[in-house]
Amino acid sequence: MLSPLERGRLTDREGQNSKDKATNDMRVRRKLAAWLDDMRDATLILKCLPNDQLVGLIQDWNIYLLLAFVDDAIKIKKFYPIDGEPDKFEEWKAVIEYEKRTGEKTVRPAEDIDITRGLMLVHLIKNLKQHVGPNSPLPKVDALAEACRNIPDFGARLTDGEREAIEKTSNALKKYMDEAIPKEPHK
Repeated sequence: MLSPLERGRLTDREGQNSKDKATNDMRVRRKLAAWLDDMRDATLILKCLPNDQLVGLIQDWNIYLLLAFVDDAIKIKKFYPIDGEPDKFEEWKAVIEYEKRTGEKTVRPAEDIDITRGLMLVHLIKNLKQHVGPNSPLPKVDALAEACRNIPDFGARLTDGEREAIEKTSNALKKYMDEAIPKEPHK
C-alpha cells in the first residue's frame, strides 16, 4: 500500500521539512481511507467465497494485525467505557479518563453514541470469545503471567503447575512469533 519513500517518511518524521511531511501525511491518509473503504468488499468476499478458497490466503498474523488495528482505531475514535447499573440507565457514565494506579475516573453522562459503540463491542467480543472457548485456561494463565511481570515476588505464590503453564504458553508464543510472523509483509 505504501511506497518505500512514504513508509520511510511516515516512520522517520524527525528532520523532514514541513512541506514534505504534510504532503506525505496527505498521501498516506488517502491510502488509509481507500483501504478502509475497501473493507466492505473484503468482508463481502469473506462471506461469499467458500472457506476452502480463503483458508490458504488468510494467515494468523493477518488476524492479529487486524485486531491490533481495531484496538488502535477504538482509541483514536475515543470509544469510552460505560459505568453504571443495568436498571439505572439515567445514571450511566462514560469514563473519559481512568487512572489505573489510583482508580480515579473522569466521567460524563453516557450519550447514545457511547451506548451504541459499547453495545456493538459487546456483540463483537461475544463472537470473538467463542474462539477462545468457555473453559479455556488461557485467560487465567495470561493473567498469572502478567501478575508475575508486574507484582514483585508474585511468582513465589504460584503452584508448580501454574509456573509450568506460564512457561508452556510463553514458549509456544515465542516459537510462533519467531516462525509464523513475517518480518516484512508479503506482496
